[in-house]
Amino acid sequence: MNMSEVKLVSFDFDMTLTKHKSAMVHFSHQHGVVAQVKHLEREFIAGRITTRQFADASAAFFTNLSHDDISNMMDDLVLIDHCLEVIEYIKSQGIHVIISSVGYRALIKPVAQKLNIEVFSGVDLAEQNQVYNGDLVSYFNEYNKITFVQKYALQHNIELEHIVAVGDSATDVPLFNVVGKAIAFNANEVAQKHAHHIIDDQSLKSLLPHIGI
Repeated sequence: MNMSEVKLVSFDFDMTLTKHKSAMVHFSHQHGVVAQVKHLEREFIAGRITTRQFADASAAFFTNLSHDDISNMMDDLVLIDHCLEVIEYIKSQGIHVIISSVGYRALIKPVAQKLNIEVFSGVDLAEQNQVYNGDLVSYFNEYNKITFVQKYALQHNIELEHIVAVGDSATDVPLFNVVGKAIAFNANEVAQKHAHHIIDDQSLKSLLPHIGI
């Protein structure tokens, strides 16, 4: 892909835009469910449970929490260095930016708002009057990332070959395999094997040369 043809950058969220820990782990420390979430994350990483099973087991943690509660919990989630600065710069070049994640939209939403990213994916929780009830509305897995990005691209007349996907783990691989350029950012070996470029850096600025800006 000619770098001047980049029209859309799709970022994974956890451990791509976040630093040191995922939004779910951060939430677990804030909400007192550390042991439960650690267990689920170990099982997921080991491939013993799916994203759907992870959601089934963890949705109840959100019971009776409001949007404001979650926003306050996510307020001090540490992001990768220069995160907002780089995203704003990418957008200033006329390139679309979205977040494609298998995590909870409830956790991503307050951070996406800070980053001025309007479109983001994830698992949806049921709510009433901006209070979550612990039930699920919809699941979201690694293959849903493809349909999510494709739908956005179609709405904005963007071809898949003009899309850059940035991610760090196996949940990014299906998307990596269909876009014009895949970048493994602080990624594990599984993601690296399917990427066009591998970057290990604590600043998002290191991404810019790989998207031609």
